[in-house]
Amino acid sequence: MKRKLSISIFAFVLLLTPLHIENVLAAEEVVKPSNELNGKVTEAIKDVTAEGKEGKVEINGMTVHIDQDYIQVDRDKKSVTLHEEKPITNQRIRLEGATIAHGIVFIPPERQNNSYPGQGHVQTFLMLTDTDGPIGPLSIEGDIDVNTSNNKTGSFTEDFANVEADWNYLEMFDEYEYEFAFTPVEKTKFYEIETNLNVEFLTDQDSVTETVGPILANKKAFEYPCRYFDPREVNVPGQCHGGDFTTQLLYADPYSDKVMFTPDTTTMSQVPPEDRVPWNNELRGEYIAEYIDRYGDPTKKDPDFAWKDYDIHHIIPREYGGSNYFNNLIPLKREFHSQNVTPWWTNY
Repeated sequence: MKRKLSISIFAFVLLLTPLHIENVLAAEEVVKPSNELNGKVTEAIKDVTAEGKEGKVEINGMTVHIDQDYIQVDRDKKSVTLHEEKPITNQRIRLEGATIAHGIVFIPPERQNNSYPGQGHVQTFLMLTDTDGPIGPLSIEGDIDVNTSNNKTGSFTEDFANVEADWNYLEMFDEYEYEFAFTPVEKTKFYEIETNLNVEFLTDQDSVTETVGPILANKKAFEYPCRYFDPREVNVPGQCHGGDFTTQLLYADPYSDKVMFTPDTTTMSQVPPEDRVPWNNELRGEYIAEYIDRYGDPTKKDPDFAWKDYDIHHIIPREYGGSNYFNNLIPLKREFHSQNVTPWWTNY
């Protein structure tokens, strides 16, 4: 899938934080979200940017991958620089520039009676969250390419729609105004997202390319789960184990550091029930005994730990040919297993 976002922003000296969207050209594959859905996504992104968060954040049932870059303009030196973070300066030095937030949002359908009967969507976005002005004659060009594959290692194809927009400094900047595009999700895919930013100020320029992925999401736009979250959650929670923007974050068992890895492909076929490996309390007990032998007893490390609160999860499910080998098994808190992991595989 592919989204392209090209932006041209022109600023004139002494105009304070001026920015306004003029035109948007979108391919037919892009869908217009309902006002309710658009508002929900917009508020989620605003909450995340207001917290200064980057990386992967789960909020209000959605998964937001976000990065923020700061464009610093020096009018005396007639230069422009892209920074990963807003520079820290003393009070005597006043920054001139703008902060750009960009990323991708996986938006599952609304939950109804413990299922998700609707269609999921993916949104790509680029947002100017604030400006420090006056800036001067600054232009910004950006594009976001989203490519997908059935396999973790590729090859990735461009099947997202294209979006183009023109922004300019002819009117006052409206905080958190941004450009975006929604695309419906039909199949489970690995996603690779490349963002290119190029900025020019007078005769100087700077550019950066950032790549995220591969990220696995199912046919309902649920990203492969890495931590328990309540689908009704509205506050910005902590990030998943590992905290990184460029790679998919995976759940890691805190007592063994075993990782719940992703499958290598999205095209595994279901195995008939009679051909699946068996699983019962005896096999569960054997796994727990081997786990304790390898990693120690979690009850001695954590007084609140109780095996009765945990399911033993087949990372590649038995339904898709997963085995009872030790490396394919991992203990998961029951609410995480039932509320996040099992529903993900139900919509694989």
